[in-house]
Amino acid sequence: MRTGTLLFFLFLSASASSQGKPPSPAGFTSAKVCGECHVAIYEGWKGSLHANAVNDPVFYTIFLETSRETGGKSDPLCLSCHAPTTRITRDWRLQEPVSKEGVTCDFCHSVQALRSDPANPFVVTPGKKQWGPLADVTSPFHETAEAKHFTESRFCGGCHEYKNERGVVILGTWSEWRESPQAKEGITCQTCHMPNIKGKIVPKKVKETREVYINSHEAAGGHSVEQVKKAVSIGLGDTRRSGDKLSVAVRLENVGSGHRVPTGLPTRKLILRLRATHGGTVFYKEERAFQKVMLTAKGEVITRDSALFLEAARVESDNRLEPRRPRTEHFSFLAPAGGRPVEIEVDLRYLYQPRLIQETEMEVELGREKTVLQ
Repeated sequence: MRTGTLLFFLFLSASASSQGKPPSPAGFTSAKVCGECHVAIYEGWKGSLHANAVNDPVFYTIFLETSRETGGKSDPLCLSCHAPTTRITRDWRLQEPVSKEGVTCDFCHSVQALRSDPANPFVVTPGKKQWGPLADVTSPFHETAEAKHFTESRFCGGCHEYKNERGVVILGTWSEWRESPQAKEGITCQTCHMPNIKGKIVPKKVKETREVYINSHEAAGGHSVEQVKKAVSIGLGDTRRSGDKLSVAVRLENVGSGHRVPTGLPTRKLILRLRATHGGTVFYKEERAFQKVMLTAKGEVITRDSALFLEAARVESDNRLEPRRPRTEHFSFLAPAGGRPVEIEVDLRYLYQPRLIQETEMEVELGREKTVLQ
């Protein structure tokens, strides 16, 4: 088996499906059909944010807000990545079931090649042939072909990078990776976000295969608590007292990501908090934020996700943590009188507070009567 990331073929053509389910009018096959044979891969994918890219409440709120403010003109742009089959089907009203599958199996594996055009990066040829990273595999149900881009970060960059019409980079995960030490070492997006896990491409009853590992299709990222926890280390450095003055150094390092932390939407931030106490009483506290701050053309700080895409005119500041570049934050403050012992506590938190459209229930009793019949 090749080492590194292998994005195994996921699907069957509809004509080979045991249930004969038809593809979409543009030739895309539902992931449910792929899952009839690629069981383990499908089970990992269906709980991922890729599978839920349309239904994710964070995205859906942004989508509805931008759609309302642009009269629907933003719909194709948003859906081109969150429901990428619409690039071919033009189903921007999401009427076809496959459109609602988000980043579905048959879209990715219908990508035959990549273009250098950021607005149209994928050469997509839906049909019976499925592209993937391997040259030495066959399937009894569909044609297979090798495509090297399945192991390259630029494949992910087709969606995880967005520059608006003003030339302002809103989403810069791919370009952040491109400048990282990981990129120079050949560590790709897939290495971390689609790691090898034990499993079979298809069950033995479908076909006998030699592999022991498959790639995780959960594609865990910024919405994964475990993934976020691995990203950054924190520790106390030189801490000293000089007379009535206290000096504290805090070491931070992005040790687990090949891009800046946080990445993605600029409304995500890290919050470093310091608290100093003596005798059980907090006498000093301070917070520092690490984020990409964006402004409108009027110089107003943008705090709403939808406004990032519609109004961002420039980046005011960006102090996020770069890959493998340690940083020391220095704090200085006065100690309480009397020379009593002081306890210093620091913590680092990942914070994202999106606007959400949530289901709720309205129930109002409009009247009640009761009677007893003898």
